[in-house]
Amino acid sequence: FPGSDIGVFPEGTGIKIYGDKQFLILSHYVPTLQRFEEKSYVLFQTKKKNEEIREIFEFSLWGTSKFLSRNRNKPFLNANEVKTYLFTDTIQYDMSAFTMYFHAHHYCQNMIAYAVTPENDTIPLLKIDKWNFEKQIAYRMDYYLKIPKNSIVYCSALFDNTENNLDNPIIPTKDVYASFDAEDEMFEFFIM
Repeated sequence: FPGSDIGVFPEGTGIKIYGDKQFLILSHYVPTLQRFEEKSYVLFQTKKKNEEIREIFEFSLWGTSKFLSRNRNKPFLNANEVKTYLFTDTIQYDMSAFTMYFHAHHYCQNMIAYAVTPENDTIPLLKIDKWNFEKQIAYRMDYYLKIPKNSIVYCSALFDNTENNLDNPIIPTKDVYASFDAEDEMFEFFIM
């Protein structure tokens, strides 16, 4: 993503790739008039036979998909609309989080994510006061953050599809849909 850096897993962790599985690497680029050289790569490492590896999973709150499942042909944002969305999902296993990141396009203004445990404790996760499409980075924790099984993750963001939004790619404004197109909008939150 724009502004992102290399993703590194903590020592002693990894994603298990089983011999009967296939995987896909999806590259996501921003249109530009500047020439650039693609330098992305993936490093595969094998573990020693008796080496213990703590397996990494990703929790994904797919706000775009949740919106589309209920609103198939409706706009995500109407022209000249400012709107807040809140999406939730439940973590199905105890988690020790070490990296988090949001993904959105040009209409997003700010976002916040937090979890509420089964005991009703609130765990702050990530807050971005001024979203910048050009600076989508993974936020690595200095320590593991425990999020218990059955915690509910809440993720909220404010979107602005008006001419007051200086990042709005389309003036005069028009209806915006949920899609991969950078002139439309997405809303995703991930925890590794």
